[in-house]
Order: sequence, then C-alpha cells, then structure tokens
Amino acid sequence: MKANSTNKKFNILLTVVIAMLFVTSSLSNLLNRNYVNFVTAAATLVIIFLIPAAVSKLHIRFPQNIWMIMIIYVFSANYLGTINSFYDRFWWWDIVLHALSGVIIGTIGYLLIFVINRKFDKDIKLTPAMAAIFTFSFSLSLGSVWEIYEFLMDHIFGLFMQKGSLVDTMLDIIADAAGALISSLLAFRHEKYRKGKALKELVEEFIELNR
Repeated sequence: MKANSTNKKFNILLTVVIAMLFVTSSLSNLLNRNYVNFVTAAATLVIIFLIPAAVSKLHIRFPQNIWMIMIIYVFSANYLGTINSFYDRFWWWDIVLHALSGVIIGTIGYLLIFVINRKFDKDIKLTPAMAAIFTFSFSLSLGSVWEIYEFLMDHIFGLFMQKGSLVDTMLDIIADAAGALISSLLAFRHEKYRKGKALKELVEEFIELNR
C-alpha cells in the first residue's frame, strides 16, 4: 500500500509537470502561429485528463505504473516526437514508439480480460492460448485504428502524418505487430506458468483494485 501511495504521488507530480509543458507549448505555438503544434499540444492536454475520467466512468481502476507509462508515452510521442520534431530527427523514433505502444496496449488488453471474464461468465476458463490471441488482437486492432486516423487526418486536413508513403504505414503496422506479439507471448507465459514478476505483480494489483 505504501509503495502504491508513493507511485500515485509521483504519478500526479509527473502528470502536472508534463501538463505544464504542454500548456507552455500550446501558448508558444499559438503566438508563433504554428497551428499544427498548437492543436497537438492542446489535444494532448485534453487526452491526458479525459482518459482517466472516461476510465473512471467505466469503474475500472488501473495500477499506477500503467498510468505512469502511458503519460511518459504520450509525452514521448507528442511533445518530443511531434512538437520537437524527434520523428524527423531520428528515423527510428516512430518505429520504436509503435512497437512500445503494441506492448503497452497489449498489456492493457490482457488486464481487461479479467474484467470481461468476471463481468460475463466467471465459469469460463481463460486458457493461455485465449489470453495470447486476445492480447495480440486487441493491440494490433488499436494500432490499425491509429493508422486509419492518420490517413483521415492527412486527407481531410492536409497533414503529413503518414509521410505520403505506403512504406511508412506498413512499417508502423509491422512495429505494432511486433509489440503486440511480445505482449501476447508475455501473456501466454504468465497464464501458463505464472512467471514474469513484473506482469504477475501488475495483474495481482489490477485484480485487487477491481475486486
């Protein structure tokens, strides 16, 4: 409990610091008439506070470590990647983030299995294969939805999120699939052998929070 309380305080501090960076960035880009970065910063601020509110409405509580990872990921993708041009400076930045998102989303999907299983039928036995397939499918599906979003933004608003290249889109999907595969293998291993200390602790905390 003490560790969780410490994590929560750190998470709040981290969120406030990152939120302030986005506030500063949105104002700066607005004054400089860089409307793309302004919208990115402003939209990210909304996302940072909207997602926890939406999850709360669903009565689902995630471990503090998950929230910290998500906040750091959003910071890396939008503040460093888009606003500070890390996507252009480092060719591998986008690929790494897509792979990481596959792992993160897959892990969240694996955690949600326990909520779904408890909600609809407690008697259904979750097999390692079922856990792995759901985890992989959940992760890759959301990754594909993001690619659709990028396509629509490019064609409706004239942005350049897909860099006008089919190769870029496919590399993103391959990276998503690689991350999804990693998370599905971890889910399989945990479900079959109950191994993997980090994932085991995460699952146990998630179940306790949503008991």
